Amino acid sequence: MREYITDSIYFKQKNKDFLFFANEIFRWKISDGYNGLEYTKSGKFLGNKSITGLISSTNYRLLYDVLQIDDNPSLYEPEYNKNGFHKDYKVNKKEIFLEFDKYMKRSYISYLSYESLKNIGLKRIEPFIIMLSSISFSKKVIYDNLFLSNDFVIKDIKKDNKILKLNDKKVDLIRFIYAVYNELDFEFLDVFSYILKLYSELKCTNPFSKEGIEFFEDDNELYYLYREIRNNKINIEKILIIDKNNKKIVVKKTLKKERDFIIDYYLLQKETYFIDKILSSEKPAPSIIEIIKYNMNIFPFKDILLSIQLLERMKKIDLSNLNLSISKLLLKRMNININKEWVSLKLWKDIYDNTDYIFNEIIEPIDIDKLSFQCPVCGNNVYSITPQNLFCSKKNCNFAFHRTNLKNLGIKRISLENIIEGIKNGTILIEDDKKEKNIPLFVHKKDDFYSFWIK
Repeated sequence: MREYITDSIYFKQKNKDFLFFANEIFRWKISDGYNGLEYTKSGKFLGNKSITGLISSTNYRLLYDVLQIDDNPSLYEPEYNKNGFHKDYKVNKKEIFLEFDKYMKRSYISYLSYESLKNIGLKRIEPFIIMLSSISFSKKVIYDNLFLSNDFVIKDIKKDNKILKLNDKKVDLIRFIYAVYNELDFEFLDVFSYILKLYSELKCTNPFSKEGIEFFEDDNELYYLYREIRNNKINIEKILIIDKNNKKIVVKKTLKKERDFIIDYYLLQKETYFIDKILSSEKPAPSIIEIIKYNMNIFPFKDILLSIQLLERMKKIDLSNLNLSISKLLLKRMNININKEWVSLKLWKDIYDNTDYIFNEIIEPIDIDKLSFQCPVCGNNVYSITPQNLFCSKKNCNFAFHRTNLKNLGIKRISLENIIEGIKNGTILIEDDKKEKNIPLFVHKKDDFYSFWIK
C-alpha cells in the first residue's frame, strides 16, 4: 500500500488525504536496550509501506522517520512539484542518520537538563546554546560591512590580482535578510516570518537549503529584490589590509558602481582604503549573523532559525537592528561562567562522537538557578494552592493564579512548577499532545488575577 506524506502546508490543503506530520511520524526516546542505551520508537506504522513524500530535503527528522517505513521512498521537493510529480531527489541516508543521531543526543541532554532548563522557561538545549553564544558577539562593531572587535589602523596593503565573478541564481538567506533590513528597514524576524509564509504557499524554494533560496512569483517586494541580485553580474577585487600586529582583514570592492542593496548583500566595502587609515566604529555589528554562523557548527540551520524565532516570541531575547541581546537579570540566572563550556565546538564534537550516551564524563551538567515562588503583587514567598487556583498567603494580598483555563489543550490543571516558572519568566513551553509539539504560553494579568494564555 502506498502512503503520501508531506510537510508542505500547500499540499496538505490541496490534498486532504495526504498524511501531514509536521513534527514526527514516530515518537522516539532513548532507553535501555541489549547493548546499553539505544533508540526506541512508537507510532502508527507497523508494517512496510511504500512512501511518496513531498518533503523538504532539510527536514531530516521526518526523512529519518520515512526511511524507517520505506528504505527507498519516492521523494519530491514541494516547491518544484507544484503542478505534478516530475522532479524527485535522493537522500544521503548516511547524512540523514547522522543528523538524526545528533538530534537524539541533544534531545537526551535536554532531558537530563530538564530541571535546569525549565528555570529559564526552556525545554531543549538548542535555544540555551544560542543565548550563551550570543554573549561572544555582543562587543563587535561594524565599519563599512567589516566586523571589528577593536579599532584597526592600516599599516600595509596587498592587492589580489584575481577578480572574483559572482552571479547568484539563488540567494543566501541570512545575507539577503541583512540587505533587506538595510533597504526596507524590516526587522530580521519580520522578513524571516514572511519568507516562511511565502514558502508555505510555494512562492519560493526551501529557505533552509544549503544552496540558497529562489523566489518564484512577483506579488511581493522580496521577489524584486531577489531578481535584482539574480540579474546582476558583479566583479569583485580583494584587498588585504594589515595592522602593526600583523592582523589581517580582507576588503572586497566592486570594480563598477553598485547600489547599496547589492553591496550589503555581498557584504562588500564602499570606502577607499590606504596606509594609516583608522577603522573605528561605535555602531554595534549585526550579531545575529555571527551567532547563526557560529551555531551552524553545532546544529542545523533550520533549528537555529526556529529556535531564535521561539526565543523572541517568548521574550527571552530582544532582536532589534539585527542585534540579539538578553536582559541582565536573565543573564545572571544563566550562570555564564559555569555554563560557558556548553558553546565549545570541541565539546560538541566529543558529544556527537560519544556512543554510550554518558555525557557527565565530558562536561559538567547545566547549572541554572532554581526558581522559588515569589508573589508578583506583594513579594511574599508563601502560597496556598487548590485544584482551581494558587493564592498568595499574605493577608490582604489578592493575588491568584487560575490553574484550569487550558482544558481545551487537554491540560486539566497547571502544575505548581509551571506557575512558578511562568510568574518569573513571563512565558513557559508546554506540550500539546494533540499537535505533538511544544507551544509557548504567556502570563496574562487582569488586576491581581493571573492565568496562562496563547497569543
